[in-house]
Amino acid sequence: MAGHEPRYLAGRAVARTSGGPVTDVTVVIPARNRAGVLGKALASVRCQSLQPAAVVVIDDGSDDDTGEVARRFGVEVIAHEVPRGAAEARNSGVRWATTRWVAFLDSDDEWTTDHLSTMMAHAEGNVLLTSVCLDTDGRAHGNTSGRLRPISQAMLFFPQNVVCTSTVVADRSSVLEAGLFREIDRAEDLDLWVRLLAIGRGCAVSTATCRYFIDDGYATPEMFARNRAGANHVVELFENEPWMTWWLRECVRGQALWDAFRHHQHRGDVVAAARALTAVATRPWLVGPIVATIWDRRRGWTFVADRFAERLPSESP
Repeated sequence: MAGHEPRYLAGRAVARTSGGPVTDVTVVIPARNRAGVLGKALASVRCQSLQPAAVVVIDDGSDDDTGEVARRFGVEVIAHEVPRGAAEARNSGVRWATTRWVAFLDSDDEWTTDHLSTMMAHAEGNVLLTSVCLDTDGRAHGNTSGRLRPISQAMLFFPQNVVCTSTVVADRSSVLEAGLFREIDRAEDLDLWVRLLAIGRGCAVSTATCRYFIDDGYATPEMFARNRAGANHVVELFENEPWMTWWLRECVRGQALWDAFRHHQHRGDVVAAARALTAVATRPWLVGPIVATIWDRRRGWTFVADRFAERLPSESP
C-alpha cells in the first residue's frame, strides 16, 4: 500500500506531518471520557513515518467530547451509547477493521514516530508483536533484554509480562480466531495474548516505541487488588495447559507476595507487610523467583531508550 493516502485522511482537511508510505494496519483506540488526552494519542498516530491504513476510536459511552476530538482528527468513530468496557470496545474496533493487522493504543498513551515501522519490520511469520514502553516515572516495561526475543506463553507471567498493550500489533484474523477480548477485569489483554500464542508466534522488540501514562489511581489498594485478581483469574483459566507448570505458578505466587509486601510497606501497613513476608518464609523456594523479579524490574529502571524523547511527536494536538 506504499504511496497511497491513508483511508482516514482521504478527502479530509487534516494536517499530516509524515508523508510516508502506508501499511496494512488499522489502529484501534478505545476511549471513555478521554477528551483531554485523546488528542495527544492521535497526534502520535498522525506523525508515524509508516502510516496506518485506518484509525478507529471507539467512544465507549463518553459523557464528554471524546468523539468530537476524534472526529477533528478525521478518524472513524464508533460510538457505544452505553459503556461496554475496554474488552468490547477493542472488539468493536477489530470487527470494524478490514486490514490484515490491527494495532492497539490506549487513549492516554503515545507512540514514537517510528513505532509502526519498527513493528512491521518484524511482522512476517508472527501473529503478535510488541515493543518496550516507558512509563511517566521513567521505568521501561516489556522486553528490556536489549535483543529481539520470541515470546512464549510463560513470558506473559514471569518475571513480568513482556507484552505492553499500547505497543501491540496483531494479525487480525488470528485475533478473531482466538475469540477476541474476553471481559476479565484488568486482565482481558493478558488473556488474549495467551490465546494468540496458541495460534502462532510472537516477537518482542527491545526498542522503546511508546510512552505509557500511569493513572493517578494505579497505586490505590483497590487497583492493586483488581490487578492481582485479574492476573490470578488468567492463571486459573490456563492452569491445565502444559506450559503452566507447577514451578511457573509458584514463580507467579512469589512475585505476588513480593508485590504485596512492597505495596503494604509503601502504605505503612506493617501487619499486612509482615504477613506477606511470613508467607514467603514458609516457602523458601520462592526466594529465587523474588530475586529474579527484583532484578528484572531493576533492569526496567536502567534501560537505555535510544533517543526516545527525540522520537516522540513534537507537535501539539
